[in-house]
Amino acid sequence: RQYPEQFRFKVLGTSENFLVCDRSFAILGAQSVATASAVFPEAAVGLRTSDADVIQGLVARFDNPTLDTRDGTAYFNRAATRYDLGDRQGAITDYTEVLRINPTDGAAANNRGLARYDLGDRQAAIQDFGLAIQHNPENVIAYCNRGFVRSELGDKLGAIEDYTSAIQINPDYATAYFYRGLARTRMQNKLGAIQDYTEVIRLSPQDATAYFYRGLACIKIGHRLDAIKDLRQAAQLFSDQGDTVNYKQTIRTLRKLHKTLVIAGSAKPLVSNGA
Repeated sequence: RQYPEQFRFKVLGTSENFLVCDRSFAILGAQSVATASAVFPEAAVGLRTSDADVIQGLVARFDNPTLDTRDGTAYFNRAATRYDLGDRQGAITDYTEVLRINPTDGAAANNRGLARYDLGDRQAAIQDFGLAIQHNPENVIAYCNRGFVRSELGDKLGAIEDYTSAIQINPDYATAYFYRGLARTRMQNKLGAIQDYTEVIRLSPQDATAYFYRGLACIKIGHRLDAIKDLRQAAQLFSDQGDTVNYKQTIRTLRKLHKTLVIAGSAKPLVSNGA
């Protein structure tokens, strides 16, 4: 993509991988195949050829990468690759083909919703997430995705409902607790938010962001010492994880909170590095 005059790249949507170099030679790769080796149970196989007929066949395949109109897997694979390469519209087109072939494919509906969201079409994204849920009522990811978009559109109650549905399906899904905590915070339900962040921390003790947001919620309800404890833990985790931006933001929040406690006469001094 950086050198379009020298290279042409195309997603075929199949298991084929090949390189044609100035029509002087070609390399054709095959999927991993089983071997008798215990060290390398699977190995990639590649063939280099200078046969003009083979090269011309590959060039023709490249120029006209038609897919079998009944091959939903090929369209799905190409859609996923197009999405990863930033071609959101191409991904939407391919996921639509998948749904034409298999109208109940919840994964395709969910993924098409993500692509539509990325292009700014939130209502269409919500419809796709709803379609995914309709075909698979246990689709936790689709519930969370729809909840996220609903929250962005101001439907906090709808978002909380979706996150709650996801939690009921999978009580150990930390992401659902976290985003429900955010939604509850925006609904001024600080205690409910604290409960959700606590669940995130129980499930994922290294989640620095959950400590940070629980600390903010504790500040709102006046539990300043608990807030300091959470913010210190968040700062330590952000530092350990190399997240400088959030580490600095947490330290600023700690210092601001510390000043309010100094005024109240009940603060403990922070160490110089903010840990």
